[in-house]
Amino acid sequence: MMEEKREQVQAKKRIKYVLYVGMLLVILILYAYMAYLTYHDKQTGADAYFVILNIVYVLLILLTGIFAWRCLFYNKEEMPAHKLFLFLGITIGLVYYLTIPLMAAPDERTHLYNAYELSNRMMGIREETVWMRADDVGHAYNEQILVRGDYAYQYKDAFTTAQNRELVDTGIVANQKPRYLYICSAFGLTIGRLLHLSTTLTYMLGRLLNLILFLVAAYYAIKWIPFAKGAVLVWACLPITMQQAASFSYDAGLLALSILVIAKTLKIAYAQEEERKGRIWDYTVLGCSMLLLLPCKGYSLIPLVALPCMLIPRFIRANRDVFAAWRKKWKPWMKVLLIAVCAVAALGICYAAVRVVHGWLLPENINNRHLDWSEENGYTMGYLLKNPIYIVELLLNTMMYKFDVYLSQMLGGSLGWFTIQIPYVIVLGFLVVMVYAALRKEKEPQLIQVGERTWMWMVVAGVCVLSMAAMLFYWTPISYRTIEGVQGRYFLPVLPLALVALRTRRTCVSDHAESYAAMWTALLQVIVVTAVFRGFI
Repeated sequence: MMEEKREQVQAKKRIKYVLYVGMLLVILILYAYMAYLTYHDKQTGADAYFVILNIVYVLLILLTGIFAWRCLFYNKEEMPAHKLFLFLGITIGLVYYLTIPLMAAPDERTHLYNAYELSNRMMGIREETVWMRADDVGHAYNEQILVRGDYAYQYKDAFTTAQNRELVDTGIVANQKPRYLYICSAFGLTIGRLLHLSTTLTYMLGRLLNLILFLVAAYYAIKWIPFAKGAVLVWACLPITMQQAASFSYDAGLLALSILVIAKTLKIAYAQEEERKGRIWDYTVLGCSMLLLLPCKGYSLIPLVALPCMLIPRFIRANRDVFAAWRKKWKPWMKVLLIAVCAVAALGICYAAVRVVHGWLLPENINNRHLDWSEENGYTMGYLLKNPIYIVELLLNTMMYKFDVYLSQMLGGSLGWFTIQIPYVIVLGFLVVMVYAALRKEKEPQLIQVGERTWMWMVVAGVCVLSMAAMLFYWTPISYRTIEGVQGRYFLPVLPLALVALRTRRTCVSDHAESYAAMWTALLQVIVVTAVFRGFI
């Protein structure tokens, strides 16, 4: 009997290895096929368009078939979610890496300049403006109204070396912060420039390292998070998530840090005793992720950085006896001193807050922000404090008229520069799959307590409010009665946390929910990619 079991285990391992190697070979063969055809085709853009279309569909159909086979015929042994993500994330990442043309993601050219400037610093070039190779400056990739010929322009002469490598001053100042979010894409650009690759391959290499950064972070987050692994898997494979991760956008690093903070916090809080090994490593990763995430998006992610505060009550309860013994050792004068220090600190904070509010209410600070894009003044804190009814009106109007837009954009309903529209029913399909995968499985305990759930919702609400407030003060004209400039992807960092907070004791799903979620995600991506290709003129 033991020998038969060993043979069965070995047979299953061989099947897995064959699947892994087969997928890798298919991807390499298809990419080589695309390279061969695009290198030899010099006539029209139709061939490059159809080559990529065929490659993408073959990858997605293979992926969907594999997951369907596992769910329908091979469900006896559940594959861990992080291994499912290896199939799903790498394949879908490559699909978006090939499907979305260079510079087609929102603000990608701006992010490219920042990555290029950091690449210059890696190569010892320190100038106030961005200097680029003459070949790179000469490439004007289409950004918004996409046509099929964009693929031909992108891959024409892509597999050759750069002809004019002389540095040219673009006159552009790259000042997007924090700069460390561009390290991976800048490293890719540096490798391409040192190898004298063409503009397209150099840019694609920068994109590729950005994608790898996100995939690695998502893989370990799914592995570390104690539950709702399927929800994180689907979140990482959303159309908008993959588009941003496979571009020059700093969203790749930002989303990577966000999901690491969430995963590590939940692991420390809810992991079982046998899973609590390497606590120093957990706290180290969590602390570094929090510090790196803090200044991102104009400090609008501060509530997410504060998520680990939910660990404090658990720490106090776990060390109740230690704290009780410690309090007994306190002398009366120590308690008086502590109260006095707290009172002075509270008074100092109140005084500082009063001074700040007084500054906001000064007449010269009421209407002192001018918005160049609208040729109007913008909202200020002083103006809203003097007219508090406008705060309620702005929030209600924004939620009433733009909630569906934010939801669609957050899930990938508008790709590119919002010119590629995905059917709303497909967007809702991703939402349903995520919620399904986030619910408690049949044999899982419900570990989230009421106070912790409340804190999670407060963190989610805090990030949403700060993101909207930033655009209210820096983008919305004073004549508008809705907040302008907010994009649904701004809420992506806290979407997994909102899904985790939905878990209850009363609702449960199948033990194979993660496999089902992966299969439906792959199937929905086929429809999304069809809509993407139809968006090209």
